[in-house]
Amino acid sequence: MKKNLFKLAAFSGLVSLISSVPLTLLVEAKGGSYFPEFNLGPLIFLSIVSYALFLSGFIYLGQIQNSKVTAVSSFLLILVNISYDLLVYLPKISTYPSKLDEYPSAYIAFGITYGLLTILHGYSLIQLKNPMGGLTKKTGWVELIFGFSFVTVVLSPISLLLLIPMYLLQVKLLLRARK
Repeated sequence: MKKNLFKLAAFSGLVSLISSVPLTLLVEAKGGSYFPEFNLGPLIFLSIVSYALFLSGFIYLGQIQNSKVTAVSSFLLILVNISYDLLVYLPKISTYPSKLDEYPSAYIAFGITYGLLTILHGYSLIQLKNPMGGLTKKTGWVELIFGFSFVTVVLSPISLLLLIPMYLLQVKLLLRARK
């Protein structure tokens, strides 16, 4: 059971990374107008579910390592991500008009919240008792740098550069945790 959960979470992390990049590009490319015929619904669903399954691996890791901070920060990251995806992407595929674009501070608030939770998550990984060959510390430090750059908003382009390595380290960590 434990091995399968970590494998599913790791696989979901790769799916999340692969699905979230095209989703962001399709939606942000002039409001999705480059691909008006493309139905984003399944891609949004895939992105949300895969991210939730991915971080559920960290919830489980936190439980077996007795790290409530890892488990809770993972759960809160799932909630923030789902909220963001629903508020930003759902109006793009429905007739429901979104007023979110009128409030840029909402995007900043999401970014700061996500960054702070990533800092907390990274710190919790550094504090885990079983370092798994130092991988938890490496992953935690990358998450800390990602979170700090995301929180500052001005340095958020740095977080984009760290996104793929962070995901890959997290996937590797989940695969190592299954052993």
